[in-house]
Amino acid sequence: MENHSYQKWDVDMLLAINDEIEPLIQKVLNAVDGDKYSYKQKETALHVVNEILFHKLIN
Repeated sequence: MENHSYQKWDVDMLLAINDEIEPLIQKVLNAVDGDKYSYKQKETALHVVNEILFHKLIN
């Protein structure tokens, strides 16, 4: 079976193959892990960021 970008990946594997962006990922994870924002705010922000990144990728 071919590897497709939409496949689910193991988190540790993703961090290992993306060492150059790991610090940025850690900043996002730290914000999500903190108590400053509610679950709903975090979930909404992650969905919005995902959409923004997708649109930047395809344009």
